[in-house]
Amino acid sequence: MPEVSLIMSIADLQNLSKREKFQLFEYLWETLVPSAEGSEVSEFEKSLLNERLARLQSGESRVHEWDDVKMNIGSGNT
Repeated sequence: MPEVSLIMSIADLQNLSKREKFQLFEYLWETLVPSAEGSEVSEFEKSLLNERLARLQSGESRVHEWDDVKMNIGSGNT
């Protein structure tokens, strides 16, 4: 990922391309994962995950590969 200034304004973020925003998001997510290990999951979060799993298992929802999602977003398809 390109070198990023430690201080970015909202305007700076709004001016990033979709690709740059996703790169920033991925970087931020990767920095959060180690701190999330050992974190407790609330009852609300467990309930939400169970509902989503039930929709997935019933066929009401489907899984999309993250690379496909990024490619569709980057191409302007929604």
